Amino acid sequence: MKSTTRAFKTPILFLITLLCAAIPGVQIVHAATITVTSTADSGPNTLRQTLVDALDGDMIDFNLTYPATITLTTGQLMVGKSVTISGPGADNLAVDGNGNGRVFYIGSGKTVTISGLTITHGDRAGTTFPANAGGGIFNDHGTLTVNNSTVSGNLAYVGGGIFNDGEGEFGSATLTITNSTVSGNETFAGGGIYNDGESSGSATLTITDSTLSDNSAVHDGGGISNDGGAMGSATMTITSSTLSSNSASRSGGIYNTEAALTISNTILNAGTSGANIFNEFGTVASTTSIHGRRR
Repeated sequence: MKSTTRAFKTPILFLITLLCAAIPGVQIVHAATITVTSTADSGPNTLRQTLVDALDGDMIDFNLTYPATITLTTGQLMVGKSVTISGPGADNLAVDGNGNGRVFYIGSGKTVTISGLTITHGDRAGTTFPANAGGGIFNDHGTLTVNNSTVSGNLAYVGGGIFNDGEGEFGSATLTITNSTVSGNETFAGGGIYNDGESSGSATLTITDSTLSDNSAVHDGGGISNDGGAMGSATMTITSSTLSSNSASRSGGIYNTEAALTISNTILNAGTSGANIFNEFGTVASTTSIHGRRR
């Protein structure tokens, strides 16, 4: 009887071993690198078509004559897959919204990395949310990482450069920015970045080794708005970065409302208007060198 049991277990263990070995193989088969070779807005070998053709896990890279600009003429680029977009460097390649719409839209539930690009001239200056949010990038309840990139010269009603949208019950969004520059973006609130965990949602923003400068907002958060209002959660951590010359009527650098802010080894230089940090019913933990005004 014991030998029969042992004989029965052996093929089962063998099949389990084969299955475990096959799973990584399936992932490798699906992952591919797709190369963009055209700076046109649409058509074969363009960034727009590559985003359509890509599968989850794929990498998109570029083989162009540099410096190069991809100018969008038919609206925003839809990123509806979990992909890595790996550019040749922010000085070498710009994706230009042409003042005619948002540049990148990140689909819900997707995990996306954008590196080595300049994202510029996006325009979402309407009055209806979410159409009016995120001139450069709108992260719609996804997980977005921006590395070694520049987000500059974008316009929106909220979140001029980037809007990180975790708003709504059970909603969540994560944005990580590393070694990047967010500059010269304009908005009503959240000039550089708007981190939104309102209405029982959750939004997480982490900024490391980056610069936010010369962004502006009419009302709050010239540099960043961190908003966990209406029973939501917004958490922001800033490390080894610089916020300089950002301006707004109340909070030129950071507007932190019903949210949690942790900031360390970071320089805050006030802009022409607004405080470095304006905290409203939130928490601020800081070990920061500060220059300029703060209230």
